[in-house]
Amino acid sequence: MIKEIKNKKLYNFPKNLSKKDYENTVSLIVDEFSRNDMVHSVFLMGDNWLPGISDIDIIVVYRGITDKNITLNKRKWPDDLKNIAIDIIEYDIQSFKKIRLIYPSYYKLNLIYGEDINLNDNLEKISEEELKILKASFAVDYIINKLFIYPYSLKGDINVSRQLLILHSFRFTQQLVEEISGIKINNVFSVKIDLMRKEWFSLSKEDQEKRIKKCIENSFDFISEIVTNLDSFLRNSFEKKEFREELSFRPPNLNILGTNKWDTNLFLNSLKHKRIKMPFSGKYLEKYNLIVPNSFFIIFRIYTKGTGSYSKWFKRFINKNTFKLNVESNGVLERVNAMNSLPKIKDGRLLTNLTLQYGFNNQPLFKEVIKNKIVNIFT
Repeated sequence: MIKEIKNKKLYNFPKNLSKKDYENTVSLIVDEFSRNDMVHSVFLMGDNWLPGISDIDIIVVYRGITDKNITLNKRKWPDDLKNIAIDIIEYDIQSFKKIRLIYPSYYKLNLIYGEDINLNDNLEKISEEELKILKASFAVDYIINKLFIYPYSLKGDINVSRQLLILHSFRFTQQLVEEISGIKINNVFSVKIDLMRKEWFSLSKEDQEKRIKKCIENSFDFISEIVTNLDSFLRNSFEKKEFREELSFRPPNLNILGTNKWDTNLFLNSLKHKRIKMPFSGKYLEKYNLIVPNSFFIIFRIYTKGTGSYSKWFKRFINKNTFKLNVESNGVLERVNAMNSLPKIKDGRLLTNLTLQYGFNNQPLFKEVIKNKIVNIFT
């Protein structure tokens, strides 16, 4: 995959915009949400934008549980603003009060519409060490999300605007894992990413292509260092130097396997994608493979100890060897129970889109179990 990058075509280059363009976009978003009586508050996650390159992250908080999620209508927007990437996360009020448990973020939340909300997550009662492990559980979810999305986003031609966002997100991952582990990660790569983004619109198109391809080629070594660092932290925190049995997590669509010796080559070679035709319905199901460090299953095991449908999901699909892991964490348990409490709307989906639900946010559990058994027969 890495060798193929230099021969790939690039498309969807960013357009040079101003900070005022971003501020106008935020105003349009607020105007649209303010017309909905169910919207209690709207928050902006960070506003340190690089216009034309950055996305806009929005949190919408509803007064209660609703299945009438708002879709932005951009038809009347100025053409330049239509291309700005906008990421919207939705909560009801009670779930939002636990946001620091669900999404322990670096970003300051800026209220841009409605009333502020007092958080009720008891985070101050969690010890410093437990808080690190809680954040490590989020890092595991976030990194696995990246390990799935990133390589598959490079399968065809390269979407430049999207890759600039993904590459920058590794900076967030680096900071999070450094904070957790207390160990600095080589920042040469992240410095190059920051510099490329800042200089982007002053570069010739030829230089833009060269630099983003080079950054993509180098990104896998950077990811490897982040994953290895987090792996080391989890092993040391739980005194698990070696895992002797095979660990796996096989929900529908995913096949996640553990290993004691994770590295970039093993990870890239493990990436397999099957398109399976389901019997009776004739529909196709996508199945993705991924290898992760065995230590990540420590987090999965603690997820099974919570009370609620999200924990039941993990209990159902992790293998019996994972249940043998004797691990505890009050911080992670607090986090998974916050996720267990997230409301579902009438079609079985979560109101809130987590960073990665491991397939949880699709259908009621019984349907998924039956579907998974059929898939495993055919794979």
